[in-house]
Amino acid sequence: MNDGILQYTIKRIRFKASQMVGKHGFTEDDFEDLRQELMLDVLRRLPKFNSGRADIKIFISTVINNRIATLIERQEAECRDHRRVERSLDEPVPAEDDDWTTFGDGITEAEARSRLGLAGRSAQERADLAMDVAVVLDQLDEGDRRLCLDLHFKTPLQIARETGIRRAGIYERIARIRGKFIAAGLHRYL
Repeated sequence: MNDGILQYTIKRIRFKASQMVGKHGFTEDDFEDLRQELMLDVLRRLPKFNSGRADIKIFISTVINNRIATLIERQEAECRDHRRVERSLDEPVPAEDDDWTTFGDGITEAEARSRLGLAGRSAQERADLAMDVAVVLDQLDEGDRRLCLDLHFKTPLQIARETGIRRAGIYERIARIRGKFIAAGLHRYL
């Protein structure tokens, strides 16, 4: 990687990492970790760059954006969603007979399964979710609706091979579709 591209990569990563701070549960303490994570992913994927397919800056930006989407998805996974954390499991709480225990000791198995995303949804929750998803799907164009259906049964790589669309193009469409689901308040289910 030449100096110009290296400087571009460093600036882009710094900018993107700073955008993540304060959002999705990332704090200023995460800034350096985010920068390192993004740089490592760029360096890991750089050998796959094909100058015949795209400009190096577009490739680097795509790698960074895809990694950010993965980090946000991981951060907001139902089992560790920063918005759901109310207190530490090790936080002391009063127990019977003026004794103390930890918050985690008071969590039932059903609560734990629910927090880990292992509890099933009620019939009403499933019906509400199906209606909300249908509303968003109706707002998509035919090609994006087809992509959503295909993703139910195939990987992005399989879809790219079958359609002749670049895999990066498939991921860009997925990111755009994901944004529409997030805007509709369905981020917990992505």
